[in-house]
Amino acid sequence: MSVALLSVAGVALDALLGEPRRAHPLVAFGRYAGRLEQRFNASGRGWRSHGVTAWFLAVVPLTLLATLLSWLPYIGWLVEILALYCALGLRSLGEHVRPVAEALRGGNLDEARR
Repeated sequence: MSVALLSVAGVALDALLGEPRRAHPLVAFGRYAGRLEQRFNASGRGWRSHGVTAWFLAVVPLTLLATLLSWLPYIGWLVEILALYCALGLRSLGEHVRPVAEALRGGNLDEARR
C-alpha cells in the first residue's frame, strides 16, 4: 500500500475517532520514558552513556517491532495506520484551537490567551 493511502487512512481514522480517551499509547510511552529518566538520572550525574542507554531502551525496541511488523503486508499496514492515528491528533488540535480562534475573531485577546 502506498504511503499516501496509508496517510489518508491514518488521517481519516483520526477524524473519525479523535484522541483515545484512555490508555493513549503516547502517554504510556511518555511514562515509560519518564521512569527511564528517573532511573538513569538518580545519581545526579548527566553521563552521556545514561542518555544513550535510555534512548536505546525506549526507542530501539519499538523501532524494531514496527520494522518487523511492516514486512507483513496486512498487519504491517494496520500497524502503520494505527501508529499514524496515535501520533497525529489533528481532531484534538482542532478542538483545542477552536475556542482560541473564536475569541480572536471576536477581538478578545485576553480570552484567547486563557
